[in-house]
Amino acid sequence: MALTSVRGRIDVLETFAGDLLSKGMVACRFEEFTFDTPRNRLVRVALDSLAARVDDRLLA
Repeated sequence: MALTSVRGRIDVLETFAGDLLSKGMVACRFEEFTFDTPRNRLVRVALDSLAARVDDRLLA
C-alpha cells in the first residue's frame, strides 16, 4: 500500500520499482487489527453479565 507516511514495514522493492519516493510516498506492509472478533464478543457478553451481578457499582 502506498502511503505518504510510514506505517508498519517499508517495502523497499515496491517503493523503488514504483518510483514512489519522487512522489513523496512510500510502500508499506502492515496488518489491520480488529477488535470485533467472535471471541471478543463472547468475552464482552460474559463480562457484562457478571457486572450485572456485582453489588459494588464502581467494581461493576
